Amino acid sequence: MLKKGSNDNWKPLYGNDSRPWLLKSEFITKTSNEEDLYQLNDYKESSKEGIRKKMLRQFFWQEISEEMFKELTEDDNKAVIDDTEYKENFKHEGSHILPQKCDLELHKKYPLYLDTPMTIWYEKCSSLPGSTLPPNMRPKDMFHKTSSITKSIDGI
Repeated sequence: MLKKGSNDNWKPLYGNDSRPWLLKSEFITKTSNEEDLYQLNDYKESSKEGIRKKMLRQFFWQEISEEMFKELTEDDNKAVIDDTEYKENFKHEGSHILPQKCDLELHKKYPLYLDTPMTIWYEKCSSLPGSTLPPNMRPKDMFHKTSSITKSIDGI
């Protein structure tokens, strides 16, 4: 350590340079990639936890692990494309639903979308629940929010 009044002739090589004797610890030169080093720590049971709470925790962990194991071992080929409740909610008098065109490539690419979107021409149905504006009063702005139903692209 430098004492007050001692003569030190050290000059920094760059702005953030420090004296060599300040850095006493050496760099780690040995590394390991063994998988044994990357394990999770064991769950330590708290001494303040009661017997019932421990039993419930153990039961739920076992139940969750069984469910996850079942989901992981299920066959992915069992996925069936089902219709949503669109037809039940939006089929009204004076309207007809076109047969659905199923594109298997799109269903494989986007598995969340199970059926193709369809809309109904508003003028054919005078009383649609959920529509707030008649066709002649629809907003002219392009990005204005509206809940009115439009004509499908296939019908144009």
